[in-house]
Amino acid sequence: MLLCHGLLKLAILLALTASAAHGAPWDNSQRLKKMAASYDVNNIETVEGVVEELYEITPHKSPNYGYHMIIKTDKEELNIHLGPGWYLKKLDNLIVKGDTVQVTGARSKEPMTHGNSTLRSIRAAEVKKNNVVVLKLRDKNGKPAWSGY
Repeated sequence: MLLCHGLLKLAILLALTASAAHGAPWDNSQRLKKMAASYDVNNIETVEGVVEELYEITPHKSPNYGYHMIIKTDKEELNIHLGPGWYLKKLDNLIVKGDTVQVTGARSKEPMTHGNSTLRSIRAAEVKKNNVVVLKLRDKNGKPAWSGY
């Protein structure tokens, strides 16, 4: 009986350790809270523009990368923050340079620097191409679609 309790405790400990190591890095992290705080649900807008560039960005001191795109609207160039690379692996050729897209999301207060340019930015919730949703990135409250992965 004592051996069974010991094995049960060991199994639970191993399961919790594996879950913590592999589990949902977004749900309980400071990163999610920081990202959610920077997504202002009261500042949502939709813009339409032509994709000038798609690129990966690696935040400082992070092993992860994310996808961004630069679009040119009739008024300005914008840096569109899409989401983490591991979530957007399927992005390959879904959106390409020259596509006209409609982006709905929250405009960031801080501009983003890319190359020699500093551009206003939007954290995308949804991207449409030809009036069809091709990327659903956040819900109406700004919660990332990748949270819980």
